[in-house]
Formats: sequence, structure tokens, C-alpha cells
Amino acid sequence: MTKPETGPVLLLNLVLLLTLVSPVCLSAPRGHAARYLGQIAENCAAGTPVDGVTLQDTGGCSRTNLGTSLTGEYATHFRLVYHRGHLGQQGHLGLVSARALDREFIAVYKLRVECARVPALVQVTVSDLNDNIPRFIGGNVTVEVDALTPRGTALTRFGAEDADAERNGRVTFYASPESHLLHVHARSGQVLLVGSLLGLSHVTLRLFVKDGGDAPLTGEPVFLRVHVCGHGAHRRRETRSVSEEQNFTITVPDQARVGDLVFTVPDHRFQQRWFQVTSEKEEESPVQVERDSGRLYLARPLREPAQVTVKVQSRRADDWYLCRLTLSMLSQADLQWTMFPSPYLGAVSPDAMPGTVVYRLSAQQRDATQGHAQFLLLDNDECFEVDRRSGEVRTTGRPLTPGKEYLLRVQALDQQGRKGASAYVSVLAGYRPPQFTNTTYRVNVAENTPAGQTVAMVKADSFQVKSVSYQLLVNPGNLFSINQQGGALSLTRAVDYESGHKIHNLQVRASESETGLSSVAEVVVHITDENDCTPEFLQSIYTRENVPENMTPGSSLLQVLARDCDSGVNSDLSYFVDDGDFAITSGGVVSPARHLDYERPNHMYEFVVVAVDAGTPPRTGTASVRIRVSNSNDEAPVFSQSVYKTFLSEDAGPDTLVAIVHANDLDGDMVSYAITGGNEDRNFLLDNHKGIITLRRSPPPRLRGLQYVLNITATDDNASGGPYPLSSSAHVVVGINDINNNKPVFQECHNYSLNAAVLENQPPGTFVLRVRAHDADTGVNGDVRYGIMHRDGVSSAFEIDPDSGEFHSCTTTRTDARCGLTVAMVTCVC
Repeated sequence: MTKPETGPVLLLNLVLLLTLVSPVCLSAPRGHAARYLGQIAENCAAGTPVDGVTLQDTGGCSRTNLGTSLTGEYATHFRLVYHRGHLGQQGHLGLVSARALDREFIAVYKLRVECARVPALVQVTVSDLNDNIPRFIGGNVTVEVDALTPRGTALTRFGAEDADAERNGRVTFYASPESHLLHVHARSGQVLLVGSLLGLSHVTLRLFVKDGGDAPLTGEPVFLRVHVCGHGAHRRRETRSVSEEQNFTITVPDQARVGDLVFTVPDHRFQQRWFQVTSEKEEESPVQVERDSGRLYLARPLREPAQVTVKVQSRRADDWYLCRLTLSMLSQADLQWTMFPSPYLGAVSPDAMPGTVVYRLSAQQRDATQGHAQFLLLDNDECFEVDRRSGEVRTTGRPLTPGKEYLLRVQALDQQGRKGASAYVSVLAGYRPPQFTNTTYRVNVAENTPAGQTVAMVKADSFQVKSVSYQLLVNPGNLFSINQQGGALSLTRAVDYESGHKIHNLQVRASESETGLSSVAEVVVHITDENDCTPEFLQSIYTRENVPENMTPGSSLLQVLARDCDSGVNSDLSYFVDDGDFAITSGGVVSPARHLDYERPNHMYEFVVVAVDAGTPPRTGTASVRIRVSNSNDEAPVFSQSVYKTFLSEDAGPDTLVAIVHANDLDGDMVSYAITGGNEDRNFLLDNHKGIITLRRSPPPRLRGLQYVLNITATDDNASGGPYPLSSSAHVVVGINDINNNKPVFQECHNYSLNAAVLENQPPGTFVLRVRAHDADTGVNGDVRYGIMHRDGVSSAFEIDPDSGEFHSCTTTRTDARCGLTVAMVTCVC
């Protein structure tokens, strides 16, 4: 959006005329205007609906009879659209934007929709988007401070503005990179000294400002340049002002006499202080101040308003501030003269007729408001008079002495008749040479200003109303030329601040050819520096070899240095790096910001260092930095796996390969291996160099259980030169696969015959006995099932559960010769 003009937000009353449409609002009494509150975001595309505004098509206003017209300032920002109802629903009117809206231009629209029956009032608020970048008020700042300035001292304050509203318009100040010497208050922009300046000559701080939007916008940076003044016994310490000046207006009674107390300078900042009048002409000051108390006494009659400056100095420190006092009496007017140029000169022919105007007086209030002043001629000069209202100084007709200078003292009065300051007008009876508007012209010319471009205008007024021509009397190096008729001063060639003189003193003569009169004025030209030089590093590539990777962060690696051929703040350089692994000081000293790593590609860091000057806009130069790192033992061996898994048969024989482990040392050291746990029965052997794990040869291994967990440690030989060897561990999990090499064995077999009994006539299924067998194998090889072996041709009177081993009768038991049975039991291993 177009950047808005600063000032209050416009509230526009827009009138939308709509015939035969009656909006409905339940909160509005019949016959009164309905009220709607709508909202729309700024920068939305044209045609965006306004939320909260729906005007129902009721009250006899049909869509076909809509005849809309839009009047009022900026009325074209919106338009009405009709939405047809569906499935018996009423149609309605909606409000949409006709263009993208800018909240900074108009924040609230007040609209009126006129219908034949019921009107509607609509207020549309434009919500703010963060579409304006904050900017600093003013540019770079340079301050001078003493090396012993206390911590916590406020050095300066920056201001910024953002045209957005509310949170989007709130600005936050910050420095980048941050400084351990200076602190920037985020809200106020005040810069505080938080570190010691001893040993420093200057400090440069780059400041940024950002807004408070969800996606903050950041403005262009400015630089704060702090010049540190040295401190020593041979050099007087510069005092410093602690805050802004104070201003007081003092009304002195008309009856006050010399020696009367007229005012006491207030001070609530210092416990002990002294006071001093610091006006340029202290001996002509109308007042004197008592050094210890600040009492102000009238030193001479106050004939006209006067301004006096009093310095309030702390006795305990070099802090001070100024009080500016304006003194006047009730009978005196607060007027100031506005004639130009000064001194006030005039000329008149000795034969001038009576009433000839030789000068015109003018005055205004000190607050720059124009009043109706009146004028008096204080000295009783019979040759001149002053018109009280117009201020015209005229001749009276009395004879004038040729060549005589008449000094007229005049005074201005305000509308209440109070007297203002007096002035002197010098009138020469005869020809007076031209008068320059300035006795001395001081001009700043930027270097690289093209030849022929006007750099200053000198002007002289002719009292005889003749043409004036201009000529350069003193022109060192013929660097300047002047237009003879207009007085325009220009360069004859471009100048370079860095290679030539900085100050040129010229003399210009203004001449009247008809009278031969002339006058001379001085022109002092200061050549100012432009930021036209780019910082250049002394080397394009800076290198440092064999930097140990265990170097402590913050240690100095190398120093880079750049030069800028500009001067002043334009040559003040700040250094930055584009690599987070390194930091750089304001003096160009590069140091690691974190621990270095030898295992980088090519064992080298390469990054760019940037030098930025403090000019506007800033210029930058770059150089490359290469840091080659030497190895140190800071990396422990790393296994290819943290856990190795393998399987062996429980009958595996001697020298059987179990697993191969491998660890790599990033420092390049040799690695040795050892079993440091899980090999209590010493079934496993490990090759210390190759990492090969096998079963022992003698005695033959005997594997038991479901698995073995071996702890393997890899240790480097510290050949890279660390303080001690480093190691790491991994686990080898060896699962044991079972084989079926054990027979089932019955438990308590000798008791089975003793316990096997059943009563006579018991029904089939009667429990007789439970047998148990055990197999030393594991898994399915250790699962036991039971069965009965029968003699050939003989059926059994009992049966056995194959899983539990329980015997039950198959028939009704009887006591006869066959009741004693011998049963052979067989166990089966599944």
C-alpha cells in the first residue's frame, strides 16, 4: 500500500443511497435506522466481503427495483452486491470492497444505506496488517565519553516509527551482534554503558529496529559510534551533561533594583553542586548567581528582555546540566527584531526629500507569532523619524551631512505598550557599498560533487538599487568559480576528501560598476566526506595451520585487518563472520565459538569475514579465512553395531566362529578389543586386533542356558596425542540352539508299584496313579508325552493321559486272578 501521511486517522462519513431496500435489524425500533458493525482486513483484494454486514431483502424492497448510488468522499471504496436466496430463504444485500484498503489511510468507515422504508447505518473497521517496515528517526550517531564513565550511564537514545497500528506498530530495538559493553533497551531505544571502556579508543554498535507483528519486519540498521576519551593527570577530563536542559521564564518586578533577589535556580539532581553564569558576555549579564545557593541577583537595570544561561555543576563528579533563563519585566514586551541582514544598515542621498524611506523596522514575538508591534525612535534625532505603526524610518527634511553615519536607536512595543529590546540602525548620508547577507559564509561541499554544480549562493544588496557583480578575490587552486551576475558558487572540478585539502578559504567581492563601490565577504568551504570507499582487507585469504582441535573456545586464532580510505564515521569498521563456529571481535580477532572438529572434510574450516563501515548506506568488504585443524584424541572408537546377535548349537565344538566385531576410530588411532563381561565360564575367545570371537579349543566348550551376552570393549591406542586412551563398548548376544541329546527319566519310579491300587467294582475312569518324567533338553526337545505298552493280543484295563501322566481305569474293576497287572509305561519326547 502507499505509505500514508502522518496524522490522525480519517473517519469518513460515506452515504450510500439505496432506493426501495429496507434492511432489517431486530435491535432497531421500527422507523429507526438499523445499525451494523462490519470488519475487513486491509490489503484484501477487491470484492472481499465485509464481515458482519448482511442486509435482508425485506420491507418490500425487491432486487429488481434496486437503484443504488454511492456518494461521499472515498465512497468508491465499497459497493453493494445482491445474493439470491435458495430453497425459500430470503435474499440479502452484502457489502464488499471495491479496492484494496489501507488502514493507515482510513481506519474506520461510517456508511449509511438509505432504503425507501428503513435506513441502515454501517460502521466498517479496517483491521491492521503488518505491511509497514519500521525505520529509525535520524541516522548514525556519534558520542564522546570518558574512559572512566560509570557503568549504567545513558549514552544516547534512538527513536523509530512504524506506520502500522497497535502491536504491528510497536517497535523493539536491539543490537546485532550484541555487545558486552553497551546495552540497548528494547522499548525505549536508550543505550546504556554496561562495561568498562578502559584501554579502548572507540566502540561501534550496529542497531536494528523491528515491529511486533506475527512475522516481524526489520528496518535498515544504524550505527552508534562511541569515541572514548583518554584519562590521565596531564589531561583535563571532559565534563558531560547528564540530561536535557531546563528552561525558565522569569518576570522581574518593574520596581526591582540592582542587588535584589529575582530567582533561585532549582536543583534536585545533585546533593552538592555549584552554579555559574555561562553567557558569552558574562560581564554584561544583567544578573549574578550565588555560587553555592543558586540565588540570582539583579546586577544592572533590566532595560529589555534578556537571556541568561546558568551551569549547574556537581561537586562530586563531572556531571552538569544547563538552565536557560529568560528575564523580562511586566512592562517589557517579549519581542525580537526580524530585520535582515545584520547589522542593520541604510543609505540615503544627502539631498533626499522629506519623507524618504531609508529603512523599515519589523519585529515579532519570540514564539514566532506575528504581533502588531509599534516602533519608537529613542534618540532625539531631528533628521529622521519613525512611523509608529509601519516601522518606516524616514527623513524629516532637515539637512543631512554628506558622508556622515547617523546611528539611530529604535525600540519595539507590543499591543499593550510594553517595551521590547532596542536596536541600532546605521544610516549613511551618501553612497554605501553593497552589503552581503552574511559577513562570513560557511559551506559544506560533499566530495565527488560534479564540476559546475552550484554549491552556494552569495548575495549582496545594493543600497543604490544598482546591479551588483561578483568576483573571486582569493581562490586557492582555482577550485571554484562564481557567476558574476547571480553570485552562484560552483566547483571547477570534482574534489576528493581523502586526497586534498579539507577547508578552503575564499574571498568574494561584490561591486557596483556604476558607483565603483564594493565590499568583500569571506566564504569558508568545508569538503565533507562521502562514504565512497569500500573496506578492503590487507589480505584476500587469511590462513592458520595446525590448530589443535581441542583448542578452548574464545582463544585467539588470528587477526584480520581492513582499511577504509574514507574519514570519520565512514571509516569506522565493524567485523562479522558468516560461520557460527567462529566469532570475531571489533578489532578483527577471530576465535572459535565452539570446539573444533578434526574429522571435518579435509580437516579444514573455510568461511568469510565481512568488514562493514558505519557510513550511510554502509559499504562492505570480504576476505576468506581458512583454518586447518590438527588431530587430537577426542573421538572414542565407534562400533559398526551397538548390539551384535548370533546363534550357536549347544554342541558346537572348539574354534567355532561366533561373531566378528568392528570399531572405527575417527581420529585414525588403532583399536584393540577385549571381552569385559559375560564370559565367566571362559567359553569364548577374542582376537584383540581383528575382533574375531570363537569358542575355546581346550578344554572343549560347554554351552549352557538360552543365551550369552558378551560385553566387548574397543580401546584406541591414543596415537593422535590425547590425554588418555578412549574406549567404547558393544554387546554380542549369543543365542544357544538346543539339540535332542537327553532321554526322559521317570521320577520316583520305585514308588509307582507301591502306590498303584484301586478298589473293587470302581467304575471306568477311576483315577489310579500319576507318573512324572523329566527331559534335560530345552524347548520342544524337552516336552514329554506318556503312553502304555501292551503285550501282543492283550488289551489293557487302564489308560494314561499323554500330557499329564495320569492313569485311569477303562473297565469296572474286579477281584480275580487277573487283577494284578503289570504295565510298561513309555514316555515319548515330542
